[in-house]
Amino acid sequence: MPLSRGRPPRHIDPASPYAELANGLVGLRLKAGFTVTKLAQKLSYSRTSISEATDGWHLPSADLTRAYAQACGAAPEEWLAKRAAAGSFRHDAGVVTPLSEDISPSFDPEVLSERGGSRPDQIFRAAFETPLPEAVTTLSELSGALNRLRGTRSYTELSRGARAHPDFRFRVLPRSTISDLLMGRSVPNRETLITFLAACGVSERDQDAWLGVWERVKTVHLRRPVGSIRVRDASPRRLGVRASIQVAPGADDLPTYVPRDLDAAVQAALHSAAAGGGFLVLVGGTSTGKTRTLVEAVRTVLPDWWLLDPVDSSVLEGLSRGPASRTVVWLDELRRYLDPPASAAATVRRLIDAGLVVVGTLWPEEYAGPSACREVLSMAQVISVPAAFTSGERRRAGALTRDPRIQVALETDGGIGVTQVLAAGPELVRHWEFAEQPYGKAIITAALEARRMGAQSPLTTEFLRLAAPVYLTSGQRATAPANWLELGLGYAVMPVSGAASCLAPVAGGMGQIAGYVTADYLFQRAAGVLGAGPLPDAVWLALVDHHQPGDTSRIAEHADRNGKKQHAVSLYRRLARTGHSHARWRLAALLAEDGQLDELRERAVAGDRYAARRHAALLVDRGRVDDAIEVLRAEVDAGNRPAARQLFAVLAEFGRFDELKVLANAGDQSASWYLSAEYQPSRGTEVAAQWEPMAPPDTDELRRLADDGDRTAARQLAFLLPRLGRTAELSQRADEGDQEAARYLAFLLAEYGRIGELRRRADNGDSHAARRLAKALAGSGDLDELKRRADNGDRHAKRVFNSLR
Repeated sequence: MPLSRGRPPRHIDPASPYAELANGLVGLRLKAGFTVTKLAQKLSYSRTSISEATDGWHLPSADLTRAYAQACGAAPEEWLAKRAAAGSFRHDAGVVTPLSEDISPSFDPEVLSERGGSRPDQIFRAAFETPLPEAVTTLSELSGALNRLRGTRSYTELSRGARAHPDFRFRVLPRSTISDLLMGRSVPNRETLITFLAACGVSERDQDAWLGVWERVKTVHLRRPVGSIRVRDASPRRLGVRASIQVAPGADDLPTYVPRDLDAAVQAALHSAAAGGGFLVLVGGTSTGKTRTLVEAVRTVLPDWWLLDPVDSSVLEGLSRGPASRTVVWLDELRRYLDPPASAAATVRRLIDAGLVVVGTLWPEEYAGPSACREVLSMAQVISVPAAFTSGERRRAGALTRDPRIQVALETDGGIGVTQVLAAGPELVRHWEFAEQPYGKAIITAALEARRMGAQSPLTTEFLRLAAPVYLTSGQRATAPANWLELGLGYAVMPVSGAASCLAPVAGGMGQIAGYVTADYLFQRAAGVLGAGPLPDAVWLALVDHHQPGDTSRIAEHADRNGKKQHAVSLYRRLARTGHSHARWRLAALLAEDGQLDELRERAVAGDRYAARRHAALLVDRGRVDDAIEVLRAEVDAGNRPAARQLFAVLAEFGRFDELKVLANAGDQSASWYLSAEYQPSRGTEVAAQWEPMAPPDTDELRRLADDGDRTAARQLAFLLPRLGRTAELSQRADEGDQEAARYLAFLLAEYGRIGELRRRADNGDSHAARRLAKALAGSGDLDELKRRADNGDRHAKRVFNSLR
């Protein structure tokens, strides 16, 4: 299409906040061959709206941007991303200010002519005089703000203003509707409010603030989650943003936010999550700015939503049982909420399904490490935060001449990173490694080592008193003053550069210290210095005896992995008394390794099923097979299904097939399998031939019960059909929605390598087949197909693929 011959495009001031976006939009229009008038007619927008969208002083609405790009033959998503990037900041005398503060007027000639030749100074003054309703929260306050906006305009003038508006959408504003608006009788609908605002001369740019208030008023009746606050009222420091270095007295805790290149992607992800529930995780090293980036994005996109910062996983689980709509769940340092993984995954899934927005941050090693909760992370959109500023981010930071902290960080980062310098990270490392006195360094080192072994909660003073001397020389211990602990703690909690400290005290009440936590940056950097060596026994003893209950599980697992069996058993016993399943399972295994038959028996008698199974296995190892079978039969009678499988294996191993046949004839599928050729490859045919059920199974009755919703009958029927040569019926039941049939059919297809059939069923929505297919692909090494399926949205493939990374 040839370029248009209309009026030459006006000059766009390069100092205007949206000059880059405006130039791009003008280029699109010219390439498509449109004049401003023709494009306005095509889009059904006013010439004023089109002109303002490309003058550099106004940020076009998302709807206008999308329509503009489509009309000009461009990709709307690309230009919406550019709009989001442009809208996240603007330059005003070198200072980045929020978009809501941008009230620069337009001096475009087309706009002036449509406004009757108003002088630029009149438009500039009118822009500053437009009342913005930031503080409005109730319907009565909204009606009051609208009355102030109305000013001296009569109902008739407002109606005429609506009809005369060049945008065809704004034509009808009856007197009764105006009265309802101004009297606050009910919350207006969105179109009515926009028409009223247009009649009052409010620009599309300023309408965004009013629409935000309207949404806030419309949803004020929704239930507020206990302990939540509005996103706009949340303190960044409370949400985990660290204090900044101080280079001038009286400065705020936080420097001016430097817009990041990833802001547009983060905000787009939040918009998507807000539409129907979602999970966003920013992954980056400590002090890379991931928490600050997330705070700014949530405040920009969801300012009027509730925000809940749960103290632990129990609060999070409670919220998932009774979720409140329009809530952002803030999970800074996501690792704190992932224990136990299965429960955490179910909790996050319920929150997403309820339409909530879940956001969190995570370190790279926690995201990629073997302990990462893959099932939780598979539900998240993950965005990486780079460790250092890009060239564009450094340029934007360089424009912030009014904040000397940023200038200092730019000048002294030395390749470490601007955000790390702002958080005093390198100074913290120097404060520890080159400590002015040995007691402070020993205390900090003991705290770092304890955190390395799983102590994430505040460390008690008593632990530090017992553990720190290990990191002192004999001479330092001999000459230590009586108040060495107080001196060391004073050094450890001393603020560095007016920002962070190596250890931070945690309040246990007014004037009371519950314990101390280590700085994240220091802990991450210290890992390379401390290495992965063993912890001294004295420190282990202090940690076992003096730690917070919430850390017991992690410390026990570290003791277990590091070969400290005595400490692991002690901690697992403590957890087992609280009903901790993993602890009971691992404790039974360790006791069996040590041959602790008596304690295993005592725990089994007390109802510990893990101990009962280990007890039986140990009896078998010692040749007491009859005693083991007796223990297992008692467990089976008590409903312990894993013990039943163990019993069948023992009976089969020692040739007690008559007892197995009795159990198989009673309808136990597992007992039947232990009699089959698959389990007894060397003699299975002989055993299977000898096994004839005492009575043929009544498949008609099983089918009737299964069709009535009896899952046990459905499971037995699915097991029997292939053995009766009726595999086609099994497949038909699976196709008709019988989950037990689908589950067993997928198992059989995977067992016999029928990958093509598995793939077909998975592609048709069979989740059982998809799960088996993902495992089969991983087992055969076909990672290309596994990744392709994961990228196409197969959650089973995604979970398996992530576990291999």
